[in-house]
This record gives sequence, structure tokens and C-alpha cells, in this order.
Amino acid sequence: MITKIKLDNVASYNNSVEILDLKKVNFFFGYNGTGKSTIGRLFYNESLEDDNKSDIFSNCLIEGFNKDTHDILVYNQEFISRNFIEKDKLKGIFSLNEQNDEIEQQIQLINDKKTAKEIFLNETLVKLLDKNQQRIKSKENELLQFCFTKRLLFKDFHKIPLKHSGSKKRFVEEIRNLLSQVNENDITISELTQGYERYFENEITKITKEIGFEYFFQILKIESKINTLLSEIIIGNNDVDIANLIDELNISSWVDEGRKTIKEDICPFCQKKTIDQSFKSKLEQYFDKTYLEKKNEISNILTQYNQLKTALISKLQELTSDYNIDNSVSNLHADLTTFFNNNIKEIEEKLLKTNERKSITSIKNFYIRFLKINYNLITHNQEVDNIESHRNELIDKIWLYMAKECLSEIADSDNEILKINKLVERINNSKERTIAKISTFNSNIVELRQTTINTSDAVESINNTLELSGFTGFTIKETVGSENTYYLDREGSNNVFKSLSEGEKNFIAFLYFSETCKGNFETENNKKKILIIDDPVSSMDNQILFIVSTLIQKLIRQKGSSRPEKRELENQYLEQIFILSHNVYFYKEVSLDFRPICLERNHYHITKLGNDSHIETKGQKCFIKNDYFMLWDSLKNLKNENNSLHKITIYNTMRRILESYASFIGHGSDSWSSISDIDSSTPSFNITSALISEINDASHGVYPLDNLYYQRIHNASNQDLFDSFEIIFNTLNQEHYNKMMID
Repeated sequence: MITKIKLDNVASYNNSVEILDLKKVNFFFGYNGTGKSTIGRLFYNESLEDDNKSDIFSNCLIEGFNKDTHDILVYNQEFISRNFIEKDKLKGIFSLNEQNDEIEQQIQLINDKKTAKEIFLNETLVKLLDKNQQRIKSKENELLQFCFTKRLLFKDFHKIPLKHSGSKKRFVEEIRNLLSQVNENDITISELTQGYERYFENEITKITKEIGFEYFFQILKIESKINTLLSEIIIGNNDVDIANLIDELNISSWVDEGRKTIKEDICPFCQKKTIDQSFKSKLEQYFDKTYLEKKNEISNILTQYNQLKTALISKLQELTSDYNIDNSVSNLHADLTTFFNNNIKEIEEKLLKTNERKSITSIKNFYIRFLKINYNLITHNQEVDNIESHRNELIDKIWLYMAKECLSEIADSDNEILKINKLVERINNSKERTIAKISTFNSNIVELRQTTINTSDAVESINNTLELSGFTGFTIKETVGSENTYYLDREGSNNVFKSLSEGEKNFIAFLYFSETCKGNFETENNKKKILIIDDPVSSMDNQILFIVSTLIQKLIRQKGSSRPEKRELENQYLEQIFILSHNVYFYKEVSLDFRPICLERNHYHITKLGNDSHIETKGQKCFIKNDYFMLWDSLKNLKNENNSLHKITIYNTMRRILESYASFIGHGSDSWSSISDIDSSTPSFNITSALISEINDASHGVYPLDNLYYQRIHNASNQDLFDSFEIIFNTLNQEHYNKMMID
């Protein structure tokens, strides 16, 4: 039994579609153009010998089919063409048999033409196509390899996950998507490396320490005062006789220090009693209050300067441990240390030589460096706050860099492949035309050989089927003097010149197909059959539709009444059945749940979105609903409600159902035609014709102010209405009524 069907890259199945849950009986519904016929053609292709199979199904698959134990029989438009041969010499004459000398000569002629086409296909087109396809594949592989090696530029970036790193094809697709974003001023590999080290390798945290800008500005503020003091000449009292000596030797600071250490009369320098009261008095007079205040002022501001310097240097020292990119902080620390040492030295020398002018260098010369480091600190902390954003931005830049590296190579490769593809397209067009021609030859040969079966028994069985089905419109008769050619005998008229309609051709072909399913032909073997029935009611009228439905229901009938038997097919020659249709009425009729259909069944819905076909498994029960079935549901609900207020709705609903069903089965287009088969002399006719009159009046003649008419409808019995409605369907189709109204 078939367990799986795969359709891929054929007709409208552009993407792979798999059908897995296959049963003994499989119903497929899909509107025209959705992809039903492709399934039938796939099965037919599978039934052929390998040499005759079409390449268009090379990507498709049917699992579970064994040629040694199963035969595939496909009924579709191609089957009709292969098995229904209409003779050119007389219209209306057809054959179901190809076993004659003329057909054999045709087969030989077709074989010769086919062989010539196959030689051209295999020796010229296929080889040429393979050669150019290999060129394309080689170009594509070269490009894939070239682009993929660009990853090696970042092989040391272990912590960056480059997506599609395992698939060359997807990697290059990603590169192609970025080509439009590539520009000439792209980032360099050096900048990418620095970014990787910063955002991935290095542990990047927020820096809470500051550069000490507050001390900087305090130092800047007192510099003016310091320079003012340093530029001032500071000397002692010149009225004292020792002043000239002190000033001349410039030893005022030395003498002042010694003065402070005098004890009793001992000289602090020679340690002898050489100091008298007069000398002490002169020293005190020389180092008067003004002198001392000036010197103290310098000394005090030096202390303040030292404190600010120490605080600022300390801040820089602390910051160095957390931030020192390019040694910017440590270099500033070193330069400031030298700067302060020089300035302090100047101030200290001023204290020693108060009568000399001195000056210090301003710290404002370092302002730009302070500002830059502080800006870098702010930028650094912002980067920490947005680390993921920076990492993603870096990864995007890496991809853009690789895309830029591949840009020129991709453009050159695409141009080369485009040229080859144009050539391949021309070869493929020629190949497709050749394959189509060979396929046509193969189909012709198969058609001719299939008709060599003796069809007289099949025609006799077809006529029996027509008679048992109550179909008296025509029978098939053999043409006098022409063995195995037939015509339609239309109720005694043998007008062989009348052309067959498409519906008649399809009907006869289907009856012939149903005979092949019985296993009673001379050429039959012991293999079980797998049937594929594709739109068997195309171009048929409604009477024929019901006969076809009945024949198919016999094919899909369950074996017996026990649970295991209900899951088997009654026909011992059948293994599995696939039924495909776009006709809603036929689909519902052939799959009615209350009929004894094999329980091992499934329904499938074929749809088409854009140019792509899809197949959805819908389960064991029929899923199709249309307006007609919704009318029945509405009527069933109205009957159960028994609400007299809804009688007008009941009349209208009954009328629409009868009109739809009568039209569907070919009785006519109005509700009166639904009772055309009821004998007018019977009571049933009186009851049903009264109902037809009532529902036409009630659904067309009620007006808002017609109170008397409304009262008549209001007082009518619901049960009488539904009893009369059922009588009509007892004549039309009792099973249909039971299914729609009772089940």
C-alpha cells in the first residue's frame, strides 16, 4: 500500500509537499488549477517502466508501491485519451482496442522518431547541459570558497558568534544581503581588532574615580596670587647698620633662620658667646613685621599649593589603576609631578632669596589633556552602559567588512554565471521540447499497446452496468463489419454520424476504466490494483454523475460488518484508492459518511497560494461545506425549534433546497420540477404539489401589511410541512434526505 507521496519541483508544487497519513481510501478535494492532476500524473508516471518515465517527476517520490505485487491504474483526462480512440473516417465511431496491423505500424514509426529524438537528447543536449551546469557549479563553489575564507580574517575573534559559520551557501547569502550597504569609507581591520579587544576580550566596567578637575581649578585660581608674591622684592629694615651686609650677601633667609635659634648669647653658627643684646636688637629691627608678614604669606600659600598638588596627583594616581589608555593618565601624572616640583622649587627659592623676583608656570597648559581624559572617561562609561549595542554594532561592521572584501569577486562571478545561464536556458528549452516530444511518443505507444486488450467483454459489461443503473439513454453497440469499433445506440437510433459529446466520451471511458478494476481481462495478472480516479464527472450531466458516484462507492465499499472488516475493501482485487475532484456535489455524494465506505479513509484539501500548491490532511470525515449544505443545517434547526414565527423562513429554505437539488440532478431549474417523477394520480402528488404551491407563495408573496396571509402561514402545521418535504425526497433520493436531515 502507498504510505507516502512527495511532490517537489513539479507543476505548481514549487516547494516540497509530503502526504504521510495515507489510508485504504483517500479523498482529495481541490478546485481546478490547484494541483490535483499532477498527483494523477505522478502515479501514472510511477506505473511506467523506468525507460518511459518522465524526468519532470525526478524530485517526487511514492513510497510503498511494489511493481511485483501492485498495478497502478489512473483514470484522468490522459486515460481517456489513451483508451478512447475516435475514428476519423466516421464521426461517432470509436474503438477500445488497438490490436491490429495498422497500430503496430504506427508504433514502429513512432519508435523510430522517438529513437532519433533520444539520441539527440542524450548525445547532444544532455551532455552539453551537464557541461555548462558543471561550469556554473564550479563558479559557484569557487565563489563560496572565496567568500567563506574571509571568516579567517577574524579567526581569533573567538567570542564573536559569526552566524551561518557552518554553511557556505547561507554565509554567502548573508554577504549578498549586505552588498548594498558597503561604501568606500568602510572601517579598517585594525579598528575592528581594537573594538573586539575592547568589547569582548577586555573586562570593561564603569570607572567611578575622577581626574580631579576641582583641584585643577583651585590651583589655577591661586597661581595669579603666587606669581604676584614671587615677583615682589622682599628685604629687611635698611635703617639698621647690618642691613647692607645682609642684603649684599643675600643671606636674609639664612640669618633669619639663625635668629630664630639664638639661645642666650650663643651664636647659632659658631656656638660661641658672641651675641650681645645690641646685636639681637639689630636683628629684630632688621626683620621687622612687614618682612615677616610677606615671607609668611609666601610660606602659607606654598603650603596650600602643596596640598592641592598632592590631592591632584593622588587623584591621577588612583585613576591610573582603572584607566590609562595609551598611558594618557600616567604620562599626565609624570608631567604634572615635574611641573609641580619646578614650581615648588621656585617658591622655596623665593623664601631663601626674598630680594629676588621669581615666577611659576601655569597649570592651564595641561587643560586640554585634562579635558580629553575626562571626555574619554565619560565616553567609556557610556560604552559600558550600552555594551551590547556596541558589540552588535561591531559584529555588523565585521560583516560589512567581509562583504566589502567579497564585492568585486561576487560581481565578476555573477556576470560569468549569467552568461552561462543564458546558454543553459536555451539548451533547457530545447531539452524540454525534445523530452515533451519523446513523452508524447511514449504516451502514443502506451496508448496503442493498451488497447490491444479484447474489449468486447468489457463493452458487454458496460451495457449491463447501464441497464442495472437505470440509465436508458443509450447503449454501446459494435459497428457492423468493423471488429472492436463501436457506436452509441440512442434509444433505437443508430445514427453513427452524430458526434460524441465530451461528457459521453468521459462516461464511456470511466465505465471502461471500472471494468479494468474488476480483474477479468485476459491479460490480467494476480497483482492487486491501486486506483487513482481524477475528476471522473468532468463534462458529464447530473444523471451520469450519480451513476459514476454509485460505481465508485462500490469500489470503496467496506468488506463486512465487523470492525476489522469495515477497515478493508470488499473488492479483493483492490489494494488502495485515491479519488480527486473539484466538483463539490460529486465529492459530497461519493463520500457520504452514512454509506458503507471503508473506514480506513482520509480526506485531503488541495489549495494553491500564489503559484504554490499545498495539501492539508482533514481527517476521516468530509470537510466540504457549501451554501446548499448550510440550507439543510438551517432547515434542521428550524424543525427542531418548532417556532411558528419562523415559518416564512422555512418556506423560503425548502424552496431553495428543492430548486438547487432539482437543478443538480437535471430535473429542472424550479421547485416544481422536484415532483416531476411523482405520479399525478397518487395522493402523494396532491400533498407535494400543495407544498410546492405553499412554499412559492410564502417565500415570494408575504408583505408587511398582508395580515390575513400572515395568519394563514402562522397557523400552518410545521409537521405537515416537513412530512410533505420528506415525501418529495422519498422520490428524489431518500438516502440524501436521511444524510442531510437525520444524520
